[in-house]
Amino acid sequence: MEPCYNEETFECNFGASGYRLPTEAEWEYACRAGTDTAYDFGNDARKLAQYAWFAGNSQKKTTRVGGKKANAWGFVDLYGNVYEWCNDRYGETYYQTGPAQDPRGPDQGEKRVLRGGSWNSSAEACRAAARLADDPGITDACFARDTYGFRCARKLTPEEAKTLALPAASG
Repeated sequence: MEPCYNEETFECNFGASGYRLPTEAEWEYACRAGTDTAYDFGNDARKLAQYAWFAGNSQKKTTRVGGKKANAWGFVDLYGNVYEWCNDRYGETYYQTGPAQDPRGPDQGEKRVLRGGSWNSSAEACRAAARLADDPGITDACFARDTYGFRCARKLTPEEAKTLALPAASG
């Protein structure tokens, strides 16, 4: 596999075959699983406990991955448990001003995007569209917080892309 990141600048080569953090748009696309509602299962936050460990049910700690329902595309734990780092730098208005297709965040900024909420988040903070920003260069942000984590993504091979048929997002 070809490394995705330049170790000196942390810039990402999205064409590389190695693992990387998902972009914010990729993360939200996977989380929504083709829907345009607050959660992939609809707008009723009372159902969140079936899909996530959050302030309403977490017993104030992280939990082993995979103990809740998957979304329609098979992804688990996108809501709650730990916020997930995204590759994008944070821009408060980037979604309104950035490109509509394959946005990758602003070119400048110290803070990076986190998505999904954590074990101590409200149901509102776990919505598919909810965003948080923090500076990954601060030791406390990466290592001392049990509310942050990550999930890996990678570019599909042409063969994988042929066999994986995800429906287009609605809306």
